[in-house]
Amino acid sequence: MKYFLSIMLLLFVVTSFNVQSIFAEDWKIKGNAFVVPYLDGRDFLNETHPLTFTAMKLRLGVEKQVGNFTFNMALQTSKIFGDQANVVSTAAPVYILEGYIKYDSIFNIPLSLTAGRQQIEYNDGRFLGTSPWSYIERAHDGFRLSYKENNMFLDVFATKHTAIDASPSFNALPNAYPYPEAPYEDYDMLGFWYANKFGDKKSNSGAHNLDLFTYWEVNAQKDNSNFTKLDRFTSGFYYQWSINAFSAKAKMAYQYGTKGAKDVAASLIGVDVDYQVNEDLGIGLGTEMFSGTSPTETQKINTFDDYFGRKHGFLGVMDYFAGARNSYMGLGVNDFYIEGKYQIHPKWSISLTPHYFLSNQTSTSGKSDYGMEFDISLKYTLQKGIWIEWFNGLFMPGELMKEMYQVGTKERGDTGFSSYLRFNAAI
Repeated sequence: MKYFLSIMLLLFVVTSFNVQSIFAEDWKIKGNAFVVPYLDGRDFLNETHPLTFTAMKLRLGVEKQVGNFTFNMALQTSKIFGDQANVVSTAAPVYILEGYIKYDSIFNIPLSLTAGRQQIEYNDGRFLGTSPWSYIERAHDGFRLSYKENNMFLDVFATKHTAIDASPSFNALPNAYPYPEAPYEDYDMLGFWYANKFGDKKSNSGAHNLDLFTYWEVNAQKDNSNFTKLDRFTSGFYYQWSINAFSAKAKMAYQYGTKGAKDVAASLIGVDVDYQVNEDLGIGLGTEMFSGTSPTETQKINTFDDYFGRKHGFLGVMDYFAGARNSYMGLGVNDFYIEGKYQIHPKWSISLTPHYFLSNQTSTSGKSDYGMEFDISLKYTLQKGIWIEWFNGLFMPGELMKEMYQVGTKERGDTGFSSYLRFNAAI
């Protein structure tokens, strides 16, 4: 209750001031409301009733700039309607999504340092993203050094995923320094992201966007066989070319290192080609190949791990493969799709995307056909930041999907479906 009272007090303080005077003093108020009623019939069995529930996420944040310093803080809560226990934590239903200090123009050059809890997302978020559909969104505790000039930027970051010794002593006392010292067992990430834009889509050579990145994850804990749990690099690139109404985008990441006693050698490759027929109609096609591990492989991990990336909206919107990194026997996914979007009215748009899914590796039974998914959504935009989306999806399972969803002797081969109505308001 005290957390909700804190939120109400913050709202009262914010609304008690004149908004114009707040903005005149470089204050910014940010908020987002996300309410989604779901109808979930994705079990491929018409004999069962679909699940129904409503998810909600609320966020409120403030930002204050003083000279070259920027202070940012955002609180968030998530819950399911009717569930008295919050989906985040009953003890702490409101949590700090972001809380950081940023210092700009270091040495009077376009260099900045951000320190604290912060959301990090680059490009389409596939490799490093904020996971906005998760009840607990992705945020990183750490430091980010950014250099930006014209259409180029370079970020170098160091973040901590998990701290085993989360309560160190600030006092220099003998018991604060045990001997022999405890082993270092934290989970850390170090990396960089470089991006550059050049050219003009209306010129003969078009516009070009290039991103290069590498991040290194180390979970220094030891497993039962005394191997380091994770020591893995992810390196890759994005390249996009746009000329007039045509655009093409390629992305690739390769993972290497070790996870426990096994070597890691995995990849994710995506290609997307789009054509804007006119100002109202756009069409495209593409593929995403999410590598998997053969059932006969015992020495290596070839299943790509997209832990830090966005899931919803990739590999279909029905989220059958949102957990592909650690489900479906690690076989991976190959997604082939076409897409179309039509602006019916300045406030109304409709999109349709059929997918065909295959496993990246063949199962022990020799099957690889996951099936076909059809995603269709209708979106109404009331004004900037405020919109309603109605999504419907159908999934016709292939032989491999039927095999995986079978429970005992009960076969599941009916068409799976899901529907949601998303209300979103951002200020």
